[in-house]
Amino acid sequence: MNTSFEPHGFGRYVLVDKIAVGGMAEVFKAKSFSEGGFEKLLVIKRILGHLSANEEFVEMFIDEAKITVELQHPNVVQIFDFGKTGDNWYIAMELVEGKDAKGILRQLARRRKLMPAEFAIFIAHEVCKGLDYAHKKSDLRGAPLNIVHRDISPSNIIVGYRGDVKVADFGIAKAQKSTYTTKDGVLKGKFEYMSPEQARGGDVTPQSDVFACGIILHEMLTGRRLFKTDAEVKTLEKIKSGNYPRPSDINPQVPASLDAVVMKALAADIHDRFPDARAMQAALLEELYPHTPDVVQERLKRFMEELFADDITAERARLEAGSARAEQLRRVVNETDSAWVAPATSATAVVPQPQQSKLPLLLAGAAVVLLGSLVLFLAMREPETRIVEVQAASPAVTTGILQLVVVPETAQAQVFIGDKQVGQGTHITITELQPDIDLALRISAEGFADHTDTVQAEAGERIRMKISLVPTPTKPDTTDRGPREALEVAPPPGAPEEAAPDAAIAFTSSPAGAEVVVSGRSIGRTPTTWSGAQAGQTYKVTYQLAGYKSSSARVKVSPEGGTIPASASMRAEKVDPGELFVNVKGGWGEVWVDGSRIDTTPLKHRLPPGTYKVKVVNKDAGLNETRSVTIVPGKTQKLMFSL
Repeated sequence: MNTSFEPHGFGRYVLVDKIAVGGMAEVFKAKSFSEGGFEKLLVIKRILGHLSANEEFVEMFIDEAKITVELQHPNVVQIFDFGKTGDNWYIAMELVEGKDAKGILRQLARRRKLMPAEFAIFIAHEVCKGLDYAHKKSDLRGAPLNIVHRDISPSNIIVGYRGDVKVADFGIAKAQKSTYTTKDGVLKGKFEYMSPEQARGGDVTPQSDVFACGIILHEMLTGRRLFKTDAEVKTLEKIKSGNYPRPSDINPQVPASLDAVVMKALAADIHDRFPDARAMQAALLEELYPHTPDVVQERLKRFMEELFADDITAERARLEAGSARAEQLRRVVNETDSAWVAPATSATAVVPQPQQSKLPLLLAGAAVVLLGSLVLFLAMREPETRIVEVQAASPAVTTGILQLVVVPETAQAQVFIGDKQVGQGTHITITELQPDIDLALRISAEGFADHTDTVQAEAGERIRMKISLVPTPTKPDTTDRGPREALEVAPPPGAPEEAAPDAAIAFTSSPAGAEVVVSGRSIGRTPTTWSGAQAGQTYKVTYQLAGYKSSSARVKVSPEGGTIPASASMRAEKVDPGELFVNVKGGWGEVWVDGSRIDTTPLKHRLPPGTYKVKVVNKDAGLNETRSVTIVPGKTQKLMFSL
């Protein structure tokens, strides 16, 4: 949250906090108010003041609004309003409570974990749904809009705390109705997420977005950047080479069938690639079997709530306080019968003060207002021990900054990046941090155990970390004592208590993907490392995987701590699945099986043997029909519906 920002009016909105500044626009949290107490929390994206006179930037900004406002889909960030106040063009859009995929991968990297494969598959599946909708969108006359995103990357994929997934930022999208036309030979988008045809400066098609989706799926499965190099030219050459590793070359737990899906999306020859996003979505749906997207979304919700528990708590508390403050500001506007409008030439306007007795009192606390960090994809809030601040974008900024606070203050810490000492003391600032690569951080101090970590910063980022060093045990002094007598040494008054040894359990299974339940609590799917273990404790562990018999064991953690390996071999239950085929003549419908939404028709879906209730719904066409079907091992059961 920007503590120096003063809330003010902007047309019919109240800008309550600045989220971030990007390359061509600044982004605010805002509220709109209407009659009867109606109010809405949203985001205002406003073109930067110094770019308002730049016709090229204004045309791109208008294009984003024109394109995105046409898109009304649960997997696309929604646009509510577009207009101009003074000299400032703006877009009002949906505010998403969650993180972008880039923030999720970073958080997992800090915990030394990979994203569970089922979540990577589900996220890519949902992105394909949003892209397929955009690619095939038509105008009111039925003419195709020919939308291609062209900038699909982890920072443009938003995963909500509820497990919902949305595609964002159509800022450089190519569409039939665009007023802005890319100049020949000019590359638009992030280089490491371009398709080979983009890298060559050729035409972009919906299959270019499919290729980018394949890159992101590869990175979610492996935790590694696929095409990132130390130079943009090298990155483009690497993309154009067509010689890419399979995900299983980096993460052996990735099954061959999922390897095949990723590599088909990454086919260098467009004719070997998935023909469209819908085809890739169908292949990913098969990989989710036997689970449905709805089931996986609920698990993803729990995963996000655990991964970002501290962020969610803080954000909700700030939202409650901020909502009250926004209501106070609205009442002042009503009482003074005066609209608060920021001057067109100012990025941070001063609020006019028609009533000196009330307004200064309200603004005194406005710096610490307001809607907290219900995180839009442009802002990232880290746990209290590690905070990442994204600075305003500038071409001159090519490095990151690391600020360290080491406790206790009595420690004479030495700080190393790799093998090079870069600082000493308890308050250290390291400038010119090499961007976009994992850097090995080590902090050493006499009398304390070494602290190791990995940091990665982008150009313009400032990372602040608080490091608590753990004292090393004091060795007994046996001076002038007999061979069987040792002197007990009491810790000095005020000395920090000796911390319990770090302990973790690394779970694996054959086959991979088994759900691990520790003492009745699910902690993820194999392979996964659980850092919640305690030294010296014994845990009951159960491995569960559909189609296999459950396996249970007891795992004892060493009193000395450390990471304990635990594995299980799962025995398959010999039951062949059957297949359900559902279609609707003359249209389409949503398919529900036993109350769970599966996907839209035409649908092929494998199911264990048994009898199921199948419902097909198309509200617009008046279709809502339920039938029973019995699935037989190895057979396909067909259900045909008609509008």
